[in-house]
Amino acid sequence: MNYGLSECGWVTNVYLSESKTITNYETIGKVNPGIEIKIIDSEGQSLPRDTTGQICILISPVELENILVTHESVVNAAVIGVDDSEDGEVPMGFVTVRDGCAVGEQELIDYVNKRVNNIKQIRVLFVPIDAIGHVNSAIGIAQVLLDAGHQCLFAINIQWKGRLTKYGIDEVLIAQDDRPTDVDPAQHWADLFVNGGGIKDTTPLETAINIRTKLMAQFTEETKGLDVIVDGLLKANRFNRDSKYLNIYGYPLELDYLDIRELPPKWYRFDNLK
Repeated sequence: MNYGLSECGWVTNVYLSESKTITNYETIGKVNPGIEIKIIDSEGQSLPRDTTGQICILISPVELENILVTHESVVNAAVIGVDDSEDGEVPMGFVTVRDGCAVGEQELIDYVNKRVNNIKQIRVLFVPIDAIGHVNSAIGIAQVLLDAGHQCLFAINIQWKGRLTKYGIDEVLIAQDDRPTDVDPAQHWADLFVNGGGIKDTTPLETAINIRTKLMAQFTEETKGLDVIVDGLLKANRFNRDSKYLNIYGYPLELDYLDIRELPPKWYRFDNLK
């Protein structure tokens, strides 16, 4: 830890790990012996562990300006902070473009996002059920995060290759032995429902009977493969309904009845899926 003071010279304090080497340059290290760190609220009271809150990240305008001027079409750049209803304040950049060059706003935003310090970005991995509706909903959530400058990755069947990159999403492609790779995913799922009796000129009851007759045996066999995993988990673990992870869901505010109930910790609602 290094502090520069007005009233005296530099104060430097270094506390290395037992290995006597610095292995992680994204942290200032362990707390020194005899020093306590705590997070307090606006009243000066210590916050209990796992309290939900917000993390404020200070972004230096100079850092963003230095990135902007490295773009081949930019001569000068200036960055200021502007008020934002959600984040309090966000950076806004102004650039002077070289004569004869043309560059768009989104191109510069993408250019900066790829080069800004990772501490100002989060990387989000989506693992959606790869049916069309599930993926589209996940894309809607991802677009909100992408617009905020974060990185989104989708772990998804190889049938989706090249279909998500147009949104700025990184694809982590997974091949499955029982899935053809050269079929449109929409066609794959349409064929699956037709062959399984889910899409047919029948009554709702007849459709349900068709699906149960054709698919239930398959589902039963596939579920047996999970017995070893589930039995092992149940012996060594217990169910805990409190999630330590971030949980988000899409639902209209008018139908969510938040006026008569509170959300559990770490749960956040999207008004819609964009």
